[in-house]
Amino acid sequence: MKEIAPQHDLTASFMAKTFPGFGSSCHLQQSLWSPEGENLFWAQDEEGNLSELGRSFVAGQVATMREATAILAPTLNSYKRLTADSAAGTTATCGFENRTTGLRILSEHSEGCRVENRVPGGDVNPYLAMAACLAGGLYGVERKMEPPPPVSGTAYGDPTHPALPGSLEEATAALEAGEVMREYLGEEFLRFFAATRRWELEQFRAAVTDWEIRPYLQFL
Repeated sequence: MKEIAPQHDLTASFMAKTFPGFGSSCHLQQSLWSPEGENLFWAQDEEGNLSELGRSFVAGQVATMREATAILAPTLNSYKRLTADSAAGTTATCGFENRTTGLRILSEHSEGCRVENRVPGGDVNPYLAMAACLAGGLYGVERKMEPPPPVSGTAYGDPTHPALPGSLEEATAALEAGEVMREYLGEEFLRFFAATRRWELEQFRAAVTDWEIRPYLQFL
């Protein structure tokens, strides 16, 4: 895409937020199937048609979402997209067919039963993001966890819903303080990844932005 766009006098960008308004997402769809072709997240007549395995997978991802945020939203620009009423997941929550929660559960039919992580933006590394999702899901499955009550209304603006980190600095601190990503993704990876995020923060703090120039240059 990056190579083809200039051939048409265009620029392709996968920034999470390029202009005001909605951002660029990379929602991750996840399901688990048996070798016989059975969707293991589906269980008709159980709560929301979601199986025990599916519930545990959701529970683990919700429980680890705060410490995984730095992987799901890896740049400074990521957090311009993670705002209220943006159709992006900003809380560690789940809900059936709910586009305001961190995890949206789709379970109307067995063929399409899946979990959608709505936190990642277009700037995410999809391989690392999926690894973080699988780590959280596996964490829940191994412990047979149960998810929190599904959110039926909007997840935005409700202080009872755990908010995800609102900045890259906060997210990096949550990643370093957490235990699950460290255990499942490895100490070496976590230490290196967190260091790269702190390097980006240091480079940004040292830069003089256009926003500073516009109001300050003339009046200070």
